[in-house]
Amino acid sequence: MIVAEVLSPSTERDDMRTKLPLYASVPSIMEIWLVASRERWVRVHVRQGESWTVGLPAVGSGSVESPFLGGPVLLDDIYRGSGVPADMPARGHHLLRPDRPL
Repeated sequence: MIVAEVLSPSTERDDMRTKLPLYASVPSIMEIWLVASRERWVRVHVRQGESWTVGLPAVGSGSVESPFLGGPVLLDDIYRGSGVPADMPARGHHLLRPDRPL
């Protein structure tokens, strides 16, 4: 199973610091996607046995790798119809790592 958490400005802190560890504790969840709502960036956390790996965030018109789905997923497909332009500059927080392990 994949969980995609769309980050909104009002709940982003809670989504990244509280919900992420909760999702990680569910054994059937194999990937957790953090998806920005105001800019194009996605970061994927992938379960590797008892631990998690975090991929580099994809931005703009990039792609993320999804072992669960069997390959790359284009951000153009994720953001289709959203109105978020591919060339909108990211605010920079997408480069931060979680401050605690999952």
